[in-house]
Amino acid sequence: MGFFDSLGDALGKGASSAMNSLMEKERKIENYVEKYQYRDDEFLIRKYKHPSCTEEKIALVKLLKERGYGNS
Repeated sequence: MGFFDSLGDALGKGASSAMNSLMEKERKIENYVEKYQYRDDEFLIRKYKHPSCTEEKIALVKLLKERGYGNS
């Protein structure tokens, strides 16, 4: 196996790992959206101010934008 073959394998594994990580983050965001979609606006705003993680905050922003918040 040559240098470029090894490099290609390493890059392929890195890209695969990055894709898996991205898919896991998206799954977490969608889980938060499902969890909070029926909560009232005040609850979402309170949670937005003190999220437990980045994925939760992204989900809260998504829900609040759907409800008309943050649209100038």
